[in-house]
Amino acid sequence: MPGSIKIDDGSGNYTILTSPTSLGSDKTFTLASPVLQVVTATLSSAASTTSGTFADTGLTANITPSSTSSKVLVLVQHNTFATGTNIPVCWIQLLRDSTSIQQVYNVMKAGNYQSVVHNYLPIHMTIVDSPSTTSQITYKTQFKETSDGSASVAADDFIDTITLIEIGG
Repeated sequence: MPGSIKIDDGSGNYTILTSPTSLGSDKTFTLASPVLQVVTATLSSAASTTSGTFADTGLTANITPSSTSSKVLVLVQHNTFATGTNIPVCWIQLLRDSTSIQQVYNVMKAGNYQSVVHNYLPIHMTIVDSPSTTSQITYKTQFKETSDGSASVAADDFIDTITLIEIGG
């Protein structure tokens, strides 16, 4: 039946719901954890650092949750490149407003060219955040290099992304 929902009570009895009133006044039908909104942002120009202190990558997205019980699924992909004479390490930090909520790093000796180590590695971050607010939230990433060289994001013309998905609570 188009435009209807068939509900099984577990004993082979079915109710066909064609409108909210056909369910009856003593029952409630609620969909669990609906996706309420999706926000995506990209970073297509490379940023580099030689600092051991976190700096903004330029990858930022804002979301305004519709309820304090909503969760935000945050998906980040950074394409990192680090170079140095030791094993270079690029750290990525995810922030909700000014609070760090996750840190990851790449470390893999990928290649050596004239005594310089080159390290390219995509970094993926996934976190379910519970911001408990209906005010606008800014999610952003920062990066740093903790060896003796430099680190880059959005490396080699790759596009880095952040996706925010509000899930109703």
